Amino acid sequence: MASLNRIAGKTRLPADGSLIVIDRNGAVLARHPDPEKWLGKELPDAAITQAILTQKEGTAEVAGVDGIKRMYAFAAIGRHDDPGAYVAIGLSKAEALADANQLLVRNLVTLWAIAVVALIVTYGCASRWFLRPIEALVEATTRLTAGDLSARTGLAPGQGELHELASAFDGMADALQKRKLEAEQAEKSLRESEARLRQIIDLVPVLIYAKDQEGRFILANRRIAEGFNKTPAEVEGKTQLELTPNPDEARQYLKDDHEVMERGRAKFIPEENFTSPEGSVHVLQTTKIPFSTSGAKTAAVLGVSVEITERKRSEEKIRKLNEELEQRVRDRTAQLEAANKELEAFSYSVSHDLRAPLRAIDGFSRILVEDFEQELPLDAQRYLGLVRASTQQMGHLVDDLLAFARLSRQPLRKQPVVTADLVRQCLEELGAEQQVPRLQIRLGDLPSCEADPSLLKQVWINLLSNALKYTQRRDRATIEIGCQQANGECVFFVKDNGVGFDMKYADKLFGVFQRLHHAEEYDGTGVGLAIVQRIIHRHGGRVWTEAEPEQGARFYFTLK
Repeated sequence: MASLNRIAGKTRLPADGSLIVIDRNGAVLARHPDPEKWLGKELPDAAITQAILTQKEGTAEVAGVDGIKRMYAFAAIGRHDDPGAYVAIGLSKAEALADANQLLVRNLVTLWAIAVVALIVTYGCASRWFLRPIEALVEATTRLTAGDLSARTGLAPGQGELHELASAFDGMADALQKRKLEAEQAEKSLRESEARLRQIIDLVPVLIYAKDQEGRFILANRRIAEGFNKTPAEVEGKTQLELTPNPDEARQYLKDDHEVMERGRAKFIPEENFTSPEGSVHVLQTTKIPFSTSGAKTAAVLGVSVEITERKRSEEKIRKLNEELEQRVRDRTAQLEAANKELEAFSYSVSHDLRAPLRAIDGFSRILVEDFEQELPLDAQRYLGLVRASTQQMGHLVDDLLAFARLSRQPLRKQPVVTADLVRQCLEELGAEQQVPRLQIRLGDLPSCEADPSLLKQVWINLLSNALKYTQRRDRATIEIGCQQANGECVFFVKDNGVGFDMKYADKLFGVFQRLHHAEEYDGTGVGLAIVQRIIHRHGGRVWTEAEPEQGARFYFTLK
């Protein structure tokens, strides 16, 4: 209606002329003059309205809506069988007859009306086919520019460039709205993911942070923020120098940061100090890793620090306890060495002092037996024989004790030793084949070694003596001597098929005076294997044994 009134207002009419447009119900759609007075009013009873609705098209001299009588010419707008509106133009009768006759005026009015109708029809077609699509596009564009992605032209698909443009516009708006929804969903997912990641970072019981090249925190988890008595939001955006109470520590942190960023490699810092605002010192173990937000150049450093203050305190306590324990061990060892030396000195002194009376007892007993054999009863001779045997056994025991005591006093003189030759010499001195009939000796490969020759000879003598002693009652005695490699060590061994022993007594085997068999069955003093162990230990080696009852024994030793 506004458009119709603009057209009516532009129409040139005489001073008393009138133009009116009504719909089929008599409602005023346009009026000139005074459009605002009549626009939208329904006047079905007005004379002009009755004339128009009755005749549809033609002329009539009737009163207008304003009550002034004029000569009107009117016509229908739209379909002839069902017009949607009517237009009428009226002139006063006096004005119409002033310059020409009534017929001429009537023809002119009719022509004028036809021209106006044509103008209105042309505007209606333009509004329908051209102006309306443009207005719809302008309105939809305005809404879309304002951010309303639901704006559409509302035009149905059709022919013509404007309809194609409207269809393309609606398709574009659909795509934009879909992308906006997708972007909003992605942004929501990103926010949720960031929130979860932030929660995880804050829950981790270590210090996690990131700093830029200026030393400004761009990320700080709750753990490191608590160290500054702040929240993560208060830490982020601040520099290291602004937050760290100790400036020397801050400068060292920044030095490490720049080193990591310049080299582009991670750095592990075993220990670094962190002083809290309260002044307490904490020890951190830190790893710093370079990273870049742009992917082109290292621009930041990520740090992960674990507090090891309690661990360091525990380590310090353990260190002090170890020092105290080591000192106690040294003190006890010194005391034990002193006691051992005193005991060895005492044993040496006693053993040495016992030799003279033992020799005297044995000597006098032998004189009695030899010089007074005829005068002594048989029982007396037997008793003297027992005395002599006991004193001789005691003598051997004293000799072994002296040898055992001398081991600690005798200096160790290491030199290259041809082991095979040394073993053959020991077998020859022991008279092995004479001691044990039907004896088979298997001598394997024996590499040379570095040792004290006299002490090492004593080891072989004692081990071979044991093997001969405990195989002498076998019908077919076998002794195997050799060397084998184990864990990079050269392990010498002596194996026999003698009586063996139960391994549950093996821990007693190398003790002084410890015997696993009765003296009546096998002679000996119980000191030989103790001497072997003492010599091997002095060489920095070790000695051990394996055995089974009636299956023989196997002795092993190493030399350092």
